[in-house]
Amino acid sequence: IDMDKYLVEEENAIVDPRSTQTEAYLKALTYDINYKFFKNDHITGDVNAPIGLRARIDNGGTFGVRPENKIDAGGTDLSQAGLTQATANKFLEFLDMLLWSVDSPTGEGVILYMNDVMRRRFAFAMRAMGTSGGLEITKDQFNRVIDTYKGAVIRDPGYRPDQTTRVLSNLEFPTGLEGATVTPFYTSIYAVNYDVDHFFGWQFDDPNVQDLGLIYNGAIYRTLIDWAVGFANASTRSIGRLYDIKVA
Repeated sequence: IDMDKYLVEEENAIVDPRSTQTEAYLKALTYDINYKFFKNDHITGDVNAPIGLRARIDNGGTFGVRPENKIDAGGTDLSQAGLTQATANKFLEFLDMLLWSVDSPTGEGVILYMNDVMRRRFAFAMRAMGTSGGLEITKDQFNRVIDTYKGAVIRDPGYRPDQTTRVLSNLEFPTGLEGATVTPFYTSIYAVNYDVDHFFGWQFDDPNVQDLGLIYNGAIYRTLIDWAVGFANASTRSIGRLYDIKVA
């Protein structure tokens, strides 16, 4: 992470310029990592980043994922115009199938990833049924709101660095592929069973952070952050995807 010497040595700076630059860089990197966790591949994507969940599930024979872990919801309609108690109940059965596919029928140890629209449609479906249907809202020790379905925690991976494009898109075809303009709108839910016997992360070593000082003949201050990481999949029942869910 580079910073111009004159910006660093500004005497009237209210905050440390190098610290602010590092925080901004790492925040942008976090958005990028979120996207690659789901969507990266080594054909059209970044070969220096791990293979994402979608590519692992689509190529299960290579990455140790059963074909049954990619579940077609059959266009189950959760849109405001089309939702009924019957379609809401059908959706819950597909969601239970997703949990079974990742070896956790109760949802323990599982994170369910869906975008903000899907989260709202989920709550909308439960209200239509007149029951919680297993959807619960609690708070952790830091007073943060936690949505769960059975024992699985629900998370929204948010947006890409442009703050416009969702990591998990609404612009999917019924086949699960994405398109620029799709009508009606479909989306997916991903499930990950985090456990050393299922899916987990690894690191070569702890993060290495070094202040390299002035470089380029004293013109630039440089900070080195080096961390080699990846994912390990220890089971064929670790990750899954429920696709072809109509949300609009």
